[in-house]
Amino acid sequence: MTSDDALTPQTPGSPGQGGIYYGWIMVAALFFIIFVFWGTYNSFGVFFIPLSEWFGWSRAETSGAFTLGMIMQGLSGVAAGAWVDKHGPRVMMTAACLLTGLGFLLMSQTSALWHFYLFFGALAGFGAGAAYIAPVATIPRWFTRRRGLALGIMLAAMGAGQMAMPPLFNDLLTRYGWQSSFVVAGAMVIIIGLPAALLLRRSPPAGQPQEAAKVGDPNAGQGTWSTGKMLRSPQFWLLSAIWLLAAFSLQMVMVHIVPFARDEGISRETAAWLLTLYGGVAIVSRVGVGWISDMLGNRATYLGCLLLQMVALVILAGAGDLWTFRVAAAIFAAGYGGGASVFPKIVADIFGLRTIGVVLGLVGLGWSLGAGLGPFLGGLIFDLSGRYFAAFLTGAGAIALALALVVILFNVTRVTRPQTGSILPA
Repeated sequence: MTSDDALTPQTPGSPGQGGIYYGWIMVAALFFIIFVFWGTYNSFGVFFIPLSEWFGWSRAETSGAFTLGMIMQGLSGVAAGAWVDKHGPRVMMTAACLLTGLGFLLMSQTSALWHFYLFFGALAGFGAGAAYIAPVATIPRWFTRRRGLALGIMLAAMGAGQMAMPPLFNDLLTRYGWQSSFVVAGAMVIIIGLPAALLLRRSPPAGQPQEAAKVGDPNAGQGTWSTGKMLRSPQFWLLSAIWLLAAFSLQMVMVHIVPFARDEGISRETAAWLLTLYGGVAIVSRVGVGWISDMLGNRATYLGCLLLQMVALVILAGAGDLWTFRVAAAIFAAGYGGGASVFPKIVADIFGLRTIGVVLGLVGLGWSLGAGLGPFLGGLIFDLSGRYFAAFLTGAGAIALALALVVILFNVTRVTRPQTGSILPA
């Protein structure tokens, strides 16, 4: 099988040819892909109550499609990571655009709960798994000194999509209904995602400039981590658990903050803007925290991000007015948005770049499991108690446990570094 590198001719601006470094073109292309993928997918909260009321589904049943989508993302993330390591991101991202776009288009024809689970949970979810793993497994190969900044800029697309898409789909829902809104979502994924995917390449060729990953750099994959050794390491299981707990709380917030706000008497239009606020803060946080982590290191930066998330969830549990919802959403976005830029750096620093796609894909199974459990448990707690108070306090407890695991991770890595050859800046 031919890799993506062999399919792209050398052009002005390609590494080693002068002009704009192609790594930044990669960042821009992946920015647009992430923008449309996650802007549409994370608008699920806007569709939540209209679908639930239209079909008479409980909140646990409605959340279940999102749970299935997270599981499918985990499975596809492993496949996407392995493919990207060997062949590059272009073919994988092209297929993901088509699959996820098709899932959204078919959602417009939903007439039963199993349709919802198949079209949104299975098809769109499977395609969306590549839309995170492939980008975060690709960009670290192109940068060393500015790795955190490049990841932050690229992942800021999640926040940009979060700002733009929920108000758009809320307006479409009001004007045209949920069926037409899903048609627009599917068309956007295909029309925006496919051209951007054609620009993608696996890694810099020979003659790369200084910013690209250098031969001999331990982060470039010169370590000794085999897949078997990685799976037996405490670092892998700690990273998986941390990502599971972070995703558990994130998706609980993403899916249930709009229904929670509406339960407290806030209009659907105003509640949808909470997701927009989250997206706006996350843009600044992903870029700013990524840059800060390049200077201050990963440990303190990531711990600070988790602490912000825990505080936000405690505030959200007791929210009853619009101002409190806004404060909680902003603080949570600052914490999770920044942490999302730092986490791939931690993985790359521990395991290197040679098989980073496989590593992120396997660690991502933990993320998908947590992301699936969070919304479902939040909906179940509401169905049983009629309130979200205990649900968001459970999320805060999950982040507290993640904080403890991060401390253990860095202590374990410091002890085992001489044997593994890994490097993990403080």
